[in-house]
Amino acid sequence: MPMPNSQLQSYEQFLDRLNQLGQFQMHPSLDRITRVLQRLPGFSGRIVHIVGTNAKGSTARFTDALARGHGLSAGLFTSPHFTSVRERILVDGRMLSKKAWLELANQVFSQRGDIPLTYFELLFAMAMLAFAKAGLDLAVLEAGLGGTWDATCAVPADLTIVTPIGLDHQHVLGETLAEIATDKANAIRPDCLALSAEQSPEALAILRRRARDVGAQLVGPRSFPMRQSADELRGLRLKARGDFQRRNAACAWTAFKMIAPDLGAQANLAVARRAVAAVNVPGRMQMVRRKPEGSWLLLDGGHNVHAMTALARALAAEGLRPAAVVFACLADKDLASMAPVVRSMTDGPLIVPEMHGNERRRPAVETAKTLGGKARTAENVEEALVSLQNASTDPDHPILVCGSLFLLAELFTFHPEFLDQSGSEP
Repeated sequence: MPMPNSQLQSYEQFLDRLNQLGQFQMHPSLDRITRVLQRLPGFSGRIVHIVGTNAKGSTARFTDALARGHGLSAGLFTSPHFTSVRERILVDGRMLSKKAWLELANQVFSQRGDIPLTYFELLFAMAMLAFAKAGLDLAVLEAGLGGTWDATCAVPADLTIVTPIGLDHQHVLGETLAEIATDKANAIRPDCLALSAEQSPEALAILRRRARDVGAQLVGPRSFPMRQSADELRGLRLKARGDFQRRNAACAWTAFKMIAPDLGAQANLAVARRAVAAVNVPGRMQMVRRKPEGSWLLLDGGHNVHAMTALARALAAEGLRPAAVVFACLADKDLASMAPVVRSMTDGPLIVPEMHGNERRRPAVETAKTLGGKARTAENVEEALVSLQNASTDPDHPILVCGSLFLLAELFTFHPEFLDQSGSEP
């Protein structure tokens, strides 16, 4: 059913209308969003498009920081958000005002006519309008879901980054890795530049075939440019913890060097090292402290087997052994495969809080049953943490909160100060 086109009078009215659309809807076509974008002022800058299963958000943040560190103006479109939908659209590293959001929404509604839009399509149209109005040099776009019908594929990318592909969203993208990789490979456009992070041999072969078929230039994960970037960032201390974040930063640095000439920029290693070192990625191996002298928390939103396995490796590499784990996941995730990874990360308690207000949530009692005998439930994430009060004052043995970005969103609602922490130093 089409949304009404009447002018919105407040940001709160916009939120009401947005939420009526349902956050998890997807339309298998680019026709609607393409037609709406054609009615809006066009974006004239360069576009870096990021697709994949994991590491999209981190790679997007690194790419955005590299551009701004080199003196370029940049817009960043990401999803999901934690406590405010305004987190999804950043212009030169800043959220837009509620007044600006209202103006963008009203302009999209006035131009779309009778074309219906999903929640994600509406936000993407608003993002591209914001970037066009700001006259930015670069837009960094994180795909929401897949690579064939994702709304971000409705604009021509100058460079496509494909982050690691794994099994996730099988109910939408396909049951096998080959099907999922094929869907995401479709984001590689004819005659464009493309860059792949580390992939399974099967996924990489599919990406290479797609690039060959459409005449795109694909730089592989073990190519000289990627190895050189990793060497150039070696030894750099990042705020974003974990070896996987070093790989994400190297991927973004390679991408920036590839597109810099088109932006009229000269890639500078010293600038790049400063830029990526300062990047904060909330909810990805983020260390915070609950209160002065209180428990250390390690927050990670990895939401599938691939991400949880990477988290377990990163914990081992940094010598971290959680004193307890607070875990929850959505109903469409492969809990049976994640459960042994979760159990392996601690010898202490496992607590499963309910995730409220999410239509895709999995009941806590069901998750706890799959995790095994020592797992217990809690009414919410705050209750889980209160039950572990002062369980860890040793940063080498933090309380790990993991399994879903929506779980962390609920935590940030209780503790918005954690979003402002760029990663506490133990």
